[in-house]
Amino acid sequence: MSVLTDFVISNAADAERVCRSNPTDRRFKWFQAKWLDNHQVAVLHPAAAGRSFDPTVPLPDALLSCLAIGGEDGPVVYRVPPDLVERLASLDAAELTAVADRWAADPCGISREGAEYAVSGLAALCGRAHGQGKAVLLLMTV
Repeated sequence: MSVLTDFVISNAADAERVCRSNPTDRRFKWFQAKWLDNHQVAVLHPAAAGRSFDPTVPLPDALLSCLAIGGEDGPVVYRVPPDLVERLASLDAAELTAVADRWAADPCGISREGAEYAVSGLAALCGRAHGQGKAVLLLMTV
């Protein structure tokens, strides 16, 4: 079973609308990373802060508590932790590479190519969201 994942710039209050929409909906700005899930974002979280993932540390509440759910089989909407959005929005090119390297090197991380693609795309989306004063939501469909 694969996970279809989209990251969306939106206000958290619009989570229900995001849950009912898709990447063709022009009301929102989207970044698609079809193989990521909330656990992988949790592994990215410390990588963006210069640390390795520690499975004994609780996951951020934002990645555990869904904002909206579209039924038994989803989709499900989570909020990307605001501090992760802020960190990714502020990274320069060298820092983006370092974050992707840490994420890919972590045993719980993802492939190097996937990390490069996701960090670059998420950083651009987070920069835009941060500039608009909005959240980044994670829409997952199984």
